[in-house]
Amino acid sequence: MEEGEAKAAVTFDSLRTVQRRERDSPALSQLPDNFYSDVAAYLSEKEGAIRQAHERGGSFSEKIADQHRKELSNAKDVFHEIVSRRSRKILTMAWEAASAESVIDTSPLAPAESKLFEEAAESVKKFSDSLFSAERPKVERESLKNEMKMKVKILQALPVFVGADMKSYGPFKEGELAELPKQNANMLISKERAEKV
Repeated sequence: MEEGEAKAAVTFDSLRTVQRRERDSPALSQLPDNFYSDVAAYLSEKEGAIRQAHERGGSFSEKIADQHRKELSNAKDVFHEIVSRRSRKILTMAWEAASAESVIDTSPLAPAESKLFEEAAESVKKFSDSLFSAERPKVERESLKNEMKMKVKILQALPVFVGADMKSYGPFKEGELAELPKQNANMLISKERAEKV
């Protein structure tokens, strides 16, 4: 590492901690701030250490380079598993959002993951809509959309979530009024987090 260059905020141990949390929980865990960019910096740091050891030459430097190569390979494997597990969970969340089975808390999504979630949910929703509404006239579909909203009073603070219509709603404060898709409104009412106005 060059003098004055900052050390990566991610370590192999912190990667393993995230990996364990993703393995142990069916839900997405909250990632540290700047996780993806910090991992990129960490991997780049390891690659730089390998280059520096090669430049120094000698058998001791080769042993150090081999050690860094193994660490880099292990870190990439762990990171790949984290991304794979999180991607599957995000796709499941997107399916649930599109089918309006529940209110989806998107707060654990890293900024880089939000786009995947939104695009996947939109694709599932479009596919589902095309199957169930292919034969309805457009006017009927528009009137159905308007009938599918309900005005509610929020009884407990809610994070941002994706509604049955694939639009983002919230965050909401206690006592706030909101017009939500009926599916989401009914679910919130049944869980005593909202009441019909």
